[in-house]
Amino acid sequence: MNDLIKKSEQYVTALLAEKLPAGMAYHNLLHTRDMVSAVQELTESILLNNWEQEILLVAAWFHDSGYCYTYHGHEAISMTLAGDFLRGLGKNEIFINPVNDCIRATQMPQAPHTIFQAVMCDADMRHLALPDYAAHADRLRKEWFQMLHKEFSDADWDRQNLQFMKSHTYFTIHAKTHWEPEKQQNISLLQDKLNDIDQNFPS
Repeated sequence: MNDLIKKSEQYVTALLAEKLPAGMAYHNLLHTRDMVSAVQELTESILLNNWEQEILLVAAWFHDSGYCYTYHGHEAISMTLAGDFLRGLGKNEIFINPVNDCIRATQMPQAPHTIFQAVMCDADMRHLALPDYAAHADRLRKEWFQMLHKEFSDADWDRQNLQFMKSHTYFTIHAKTHWEPEKQQNISLLQDKLNDIDQNFPS
């Protein structure tokens, strides 16, 4: 790990520990670490130089840091935090601007314009293709209840997740090839679960 990435990790880890609200069951240090790992996996399949890898990894560390200060529109705060941090280390706008573009790209709905932004978008949705996807979704459900006061029945939550997963698209070749089949398996499991609910409790 190079010095800039190490300093980014240390800064964001300390920031989240100090400032992140207690109810953030999903968008927390665990998710940030998962995001960084997913970016690393994706970049291994793309020929990038050190400068480009730094941009992506710094953006990954900072992408949700804004949640420390606001829930809605956190991306703008994340960009400000990243910019201030990088300027403090002597980085210029030629480096900072693409970092912020990568953070901005994670905003929903996703619409990446470059391969870097596509990597960020796919990495942020890596959990859709994981075997423990349901645990990730459950943490998000708890976070929405705590932070947004949104409450769902089990069936309604599963339906919302199924609709989102069916509408979601991975953008990078690696994710399309290696993650999409696993995501489709999770979609099938969720569909089967809802079919069982509908059969046992017909409307």
